[in-house]
Amino acid sequence: MVAFNEVTQVKQGEQALRQLAGELEQRVADRTEQLQCEIRERMRAEEEARQRHAELAHVHRVYTAGELATALAHELNQPLAAIGSFAEASLRRLQRGVVAKEFLADNLRQIGAQAERAAAVIRELRAFLAKNNSVRSASDVNVLVRTACTLVESGLRGQGVRIDLDLAPSLPPVMAERIHIEHVLVNLLRNGAEAIRDAAMQDGRIVVRTRHDGDALVRVTVEDSGPGLDAEGTKRVFEPFYTTKAQGLGMGLCISRTVIESHGGKIWAQAGTGGIFHFTLPLAR
Repeated sequence: MVAFNEVTQVKQGEQALRQLAGELEQRVADRTEQLQCEIRERMRAEEEARQRHAELAHVHRVYTAGELATALAHELNQPLAAIGSFAEASLRRLQRGVVAKEFLADNLRQIGAQAERAAAVIRELRAFLAKNNSVRSASDVNVLVRTACTLVESGLRGQGVRIDLDLAPSLPPVMAERIHIEHVLVNLLRNGAEAIRDAAMQDGRIVVRTRHDGDALVRVTVEDSGPGLDAEGTKRVFEPFYTTKAQGLGMGLCISRTVIESHGGKIWAQAGTGGIFHFTLPLAR
């Protein structure tokens, strides 16, 4: 009877353990399914947020490009006028019967160079306005900086503002959506120029610096010679609809923060005598 009772208790214990194991497995399966549903919902929400951000960024790029149109038209007029001048000079030589191969060859080279200059301006504007989703790839930050400066520098010359570049050589590439980072840079450059203009400052200057920031980041700094921000302004400047400009929308820096943070970086403003903005981007692996 003692042996029988011990065997019975052992079997009852095994049955209880099997029952507990089954309940545990069911709970694990239920929780796993719940977690998978939560992950799918989160991914769906992130995708929707990314799409909304892309739409908003596109609208802001179109708004920005509208303000750049006059400056870009001036930038295009210069190479087109040069092409007309070289072509007219060559035609006059041909009509007079005075044909110098070296003269014509040099004029044709100049015409080709000016045509490529005009085409490059158009290509950059079309890329800047592109609505299609760009793909993140290993990118050279210095190239992105130069491209953004090309988009805005002609308009800045008309305002008496110059851009100085202090770019670190041989920077490692970053993982970035090229158009989005160029949009951030264009916005920072235009903000700096407008701050200088609104303060009626002469010989305005914007400095763009790039540096290797630690082991895994590249830092970009845009500093202007405008009036700058106080401590309160540096805290609020990235808030939606917060602006210190009479005609500003208050969305440019908010969008820029979303872009940089979506890349795994950080953007912030620094109080000082001039406007100083920094942002970082992670290195491509």
